[in-house]
Amino acid sequence: MRATRTLDLGEAAELLHLHPNTLRERTACGDIPGAKIGRSWGYIEDDLLVYMREQYPVKAPSPCSTSKRTAKSGGRTFVTTDGEYVRQLENLISERRKSAKTSSR
Repeated sequence: MRATRTLDLGEAAELLHLHPNTLRERTACGDIPGAKIGRSWGYIEDDLLVYMREQYPVKAPSPCSTSKRTAKSGGRTFVTTDGEYVRQLENLISERRKSAKTSSR
C-alpha cells in the first residue's frame, strides 16, 4: 500500500503547472481540492491527480469537425472556415440587395 503524499502550495502548483497565486485563488473558490490548515494550504497528491483527470475532454475533437467546410465545384476543392463562409454569404446577400434596389423619380 502506498502512503498518501501531501503537498504544500508550491509543490501542488508545480504539479498542476499553475502559478501559486492562481492555485491559491482557485482552491479558495472550491474549484481545486485543498484545505487551509492554519495559514497554509495543503493538498493531497492523489486528489490533485483525480482533479487533473477530470479536466480531460470527454471526447477529443474529430479531425472531420464542422469547423471546415469542403465543397466541390468544377473539379476543384474549396475549403473555407465557418467565418469565411459567413462573410462570403453576407457579401452575396448585400450585393443582391444593392442590385435589387430601384431608383425613385
